[in-house]
Amino acid sequence: MKIKNVCCFGSGLIGTGWATNFLMAGLDVTLYDLSEDLFPHAEKRIRDNFAFLVKAEVYTPAQVEIFMKNFTMTSDVSKALKSADFVQESGPEKLEIKQEMAKIIDANCRVDTIVASSTSGFLISDIAARAKRPERFVGAHPYNPVFLLPLVEMTRSDVTDEGKLQQAYDFYMEIGKEPIILRKEALGFISNRIQMAVYREALDLLDRGVCSMDEIDRAVVYGPGLRWGLLGHFAVFHLTGGDEGLAGNVRKYSDAQEMWWRDMADWKKYPDGLKEKLTPMMDEALALRDERHGRTNEEIIAFRDQGLVLLLKYHGKL
Repeated sequence: MKIKNVCCFGSGLIGTGWATNFLMAGLDVTLYDLSEDLFPHAEKRIRDNFAFLVKAEVYTPAQVEIFMKNFTMTSDVSKALKSADFVQESGPEKLEIKQEMAKIIDANCRVDTIVASSTSGFLISDIAARAKRPERFVGAHPYNPVFLLPLVEMTRSDVTDEGKLQQAYDFYMEIGKEPIILRKEALGFISNRIQMAVYREALDLLDRGVCSMDEIDRAVVYGPGLRWGLLGHFAVFHLTGGDEGLAGNVRKYSDAQEMWWRDMADWKKYPDGLKEKLTPMMDEALALRDERHGRTNEEIIAFRDQGLVLLLKYHGKL
């Protein structure tokens, strides 16, 4: 099945990010939500995304208008789903709501339609538990901003049709995403677990008074963060091993690595009093940021997205 018609089920930040992404791929996109009162804000988000891409010289205004001709919004669930080849559900991250949405989607779309959930943590088997055709459901967790970051972490249930899973994977590849299919279930999937491991160590360094929040962020951005934007973690360690590659890294540095691990954080909940310290620390860190990099949320998002465009162009993703 060639996927041409996509329904974005949910008009929030993630749903409109997906809609932008699908429109960029030249697809016919229908955005569904319960209330038409939500549509002006949703359309503004999408147009703001494209305005940013025009400013970043990714598209011209004329190209954007061609994309937008393929875009519709509706609160009629039957109209939204009857022609959909692919449904990207992006509802609130509450299991009861997602289960009800999955049931509605399953009852209103064609039998061959693939349904992907943007869930950031629920099992796809639980989300599709009330659907008559749970085999058509896959998990597809994006990263924000969805229309820029290519990663999609895909999950399956015990009953997921492997053909549907492969079709969804191929579809994401075709539109320029970087899908990864998890071989086993893991809470938080892949990137969130890696992020949380780094976050815990950063919090522990703060709590021990080793450095400030601003210094941690600068250490990440101007050290490993720059490399991570170009190379994966194992590729970085492979290069540090010289001609021996990753095996050389292990041979040369394993003693030091094991010494560091013994000294690193392994707590399972926030240390007492740390939560209360974070907001004033964040305020101090924001005040110390280079003005060119932004100090308000809006300024920081603009700085981030402009940098992402440059990096994605280098990767050949834009």
